[in-house]
Amino acid sequence: MRRRIALQVRRRIIIPGALAALVLAGAPSFAEEPSGASIRQALLSIQSAALEGDVDPVRTLFAADLVLVSQSGKVYGYDAALFDLGSGFDSWENDELVIRRDGDLARVTFINRRTRSNLGLGEAAFRVLQIWHLRDGEWQLIAQSSARLKT
Repeated sequence: MRRRIALQVRRRIIIPGALAALVLAGAPSFAEEPSGASIRQALLSIQSAALEGDVDPVRTLFAADLVLVSQSGKVYGYDAALFDLGSGFDSWENDELVIRRDGDLARVTFINRRTRSNLGLGEAAFRVLQIWHLRDGEWQLIAQSSARLKT
């Protein structure tokens, strides 16, 4: 009985103590950004650019060294990403947005649903993974990968 009580006391002290030590030590983790407001606003700006076909307002959101991997496995850079974004979309919605930040990096995931009738394409949905980097106080998209979802 005494042994069981001693074990319970140790568990109550050791486990919370170990967790506190990890927190105080600054254990690396992708913690959710408190508001994600800057990146959320950037994604809204990208949505507007896609719908309006005007990419000038979002040029600085894309890093010059951007790597974009499409669902087909093709790799694109800055110029191709902006060209595609500005080529006309009828609809563009992001759902299930999750932003996780670790220092000057943020991992962003969401489902993007879009329609592009000018190319004869119907609605398409993609699971998107983006990496954003805080550079000189501004968030820039440095990498994106997507996988097409069945609709």
